[in-house]
Amino acid sequence: GTVKVKIEDDEDLWQLYNLVYVGDTVRASTWRKLQSVGTTGNVLTNKIRLNLTVKITSIDFDPQSSLIRYSGKVACENEHVKSGVFHTIEVTPVSATLSGEIGIGKECWD
Repeated sequence: GTVKVKIEDDEDLWQLYNLVYVGDTVRASTWRKLQSVGTTGNVLTNKIRLNLTVKITSIDFDPQSSLIRYSGKVACENEHVKSGVFHTIEVTPVSATLSGEIGIGKECWD
């Protein structure tokens, strides 16, 4: 099942860190650099914000920066990013993504 949570402060971030494990999914608004080839053959890089779902392979919690990094493979393909591509979602109480919410998916809630 899935739930949405809102991260408003450092305590919420700590609780989130203790809730999400490797193998779970996290869905959030995040930044992604996209590259394309221009008409003259030059490489163009654009940074866009989009919603991605990542199946977590590693978690990095930095309490000094009030930041959790969820790294893993994109689980749901969209028009800009294919499934299986690696991505890292950063969650902080301040940014907490554009909507202030992230989605958590688990096979089994214990």
